[in-house]
Amino acid sequence: MKYSIVGCGASGMTTAITAVRNGVRPSDITIYEASEKCGRKILATGNGRCNLGNEILDSEMFYSSSGGRKEFLDDLIKRINMDDIKDFFRSLGVITVSKNGYLYPRSMQALTVLNALKNECDDLGINIRTKCVCTEVTRSGSGFELLINGKKEYSDVVVLSCGLGSGGFGIKGSEFTALLKGLKIKHNKTVPALCGLDVYDDLRSIKGVRSAGSVSLFVSGRFSGTEEGEIQFTEKAVSGIPVFQLSSLAGRALEKGEKCCLTIDLMNEYDKDDVKEIIGSRIDRFPEREIYYAFNGIMNNKLMSYVLKRSGISDKSPAGSLDDGRKKALFENLKELKFDVKNIQPADKAQTMSGGIDLSAIGRNMDIYGNDGLYVTGEMIDVDGKCGGYNLYLAWATGIICGRSLAK
Repeated sequence: MKYSIVGCGASGMTTAITAVRNGVRPSDITIYEASEKCGRKILATGNGRCNLGNEILDSEMFYSSSGGRKEFLDDLIKRINMDDIKDFFRSLGVITVSKNGYLYPRSMQALTVLNALKNECDDLGINIRTKCVCTEVTRSGSGFELLINGKKEYSDVVVLSCGLGSGGFGIKGSEFTALLKGLKIKHNKTVPALCGLDVYDDLRSIKGVRSAGSVSLFVSGRFSGTEEGEIQFTEKAVSGIPVFQLSSLAGRALEKGEKCCLTIDLMNEYDKDDVKEIIGSRIDRFPEREIYYAFNGIMNNKLMSYVLKRSGISDKSPAGSLDDGRKKALFENLKELKFDVKNIQPADKAQTMSGGIDLSAIGRNMDIYGNDGLYVTGEMIDVDGKCGGYNLYLAWATGIICGRSLAK
């Protein structure tokens, strides 16, 4: 039997290691990797620390454009929990630590994880072929033909473990469609997720500013979700973890031509009455001061200036000169600063992709219905998780299940 795994990333290596440990001969497995080196995306995860997973596992921490998201994930989490993930990495010689539920290697280095996976593959004798680009998989008798660097190669079993272009790694949308062209598999268009959102406003004056707050997403006027944390601003985009968590929903809505709007609460620890009292007390105490100085310390100075400008107020206006209309605008912008979303940032700036092979096509063992011998793991599956290790959990969990299935 020949087993071909397309993609030598987190889920691909996990699949191969688990399969060999459960009885598949290593000489029968080949991992094809398009890049010069395997597992490069692992090095970028968790800001270089590799957030392996999260001890708060719940299906609500994941998105999917397929039906059956909750059933698929509840079953996956029931079979592979965080203790199983810890055991897997312990078996690779990786000591793990938990930081507020976030699981990391003790070294706090993603390189530790990549080295452990690659070394185990080497020790087991698993064949890894780099610079091998698979552009199509088609049925051939009881097995499959893979088009590798333009040449056909036969395999009895194929596991699709490719990345889908996030972070600049893996296959792009059109390549994903071409890869599956010869197979009858339901799949959904991929869009970037866990990334910033470009807006129409000019944000150059607050480029690089970070601020605590909450972000709400409205799609065609309907409330879609809210997240809180550190918000970041670039020249053209609103970013940071709260925005990342909502980007999957925004990306799908934008693909459908729906209008998306972000509403930012820059003082989310206070209600509107408290904000009015804070601003009012500053005005009463420093009526002759320029507003820029009267409001000093409320938030980042650049951001405060931006909010004042959006409210039609000059930095140099005396605080006591504000009329009721401008006060109202200021209160609203401090609590509900609105940005219409222009587009989602490109895949090379995203941490993962939303979309992929539809859940209705995938069995409990990561097998593809109607295609005996064909499996899928990781980012190729139409499930994407929130920040916090959830996407790497998917890679490890689906890889472990798939690897066990290959050995049956």
